[in-house]
Amino acid sequence: MRSLEPARAAMTLDTIFDVASLTKVVATTPSVLRMLELGQIRLNDTVASYLPEFAQNGKQDVTIRQLLTHYSGLPGDLNLKIEWSGRDTAMQMALAEQLIKPTGAMFLYSDINVDTTGLLLGDVY
Repeated sequence: MRSLEPARAAMTLDTIFDVASLTKVVATTPSVLRMLELGQIRLNDTVASYLPEFAQNGKQDVTIRQLLTHYSGLPGDLNLKIEWSGRDTAMQMALAEQLIKPTGAMFLYSDINVDTTGLLLGDVY
């Protein structure tokens, strides 16, 4: 299915996907797996051990595993009500973001998790 809500719609040959959605499975996940295999990262390492600036606002204990499984406690997206542009600004906003749920408390899909994972991978590599 290409959508479940508000109505179910079947996948078609001309279905268009958001590039960010494809990046997760085509680039981010294989990169994480490769770095795990090489011992460059570990799932239970804190994100802050690689990105110290991520530790602000109570995020010092969030792990790579929690980013990947969307149990970090971060909101779903950056604040879209304020005007901003560019990757560097987005990354600084993501690093400064505050938790909206206790880490590990519940699943909440978050683009910030994936963005932060990508930043972490770039810094480690």
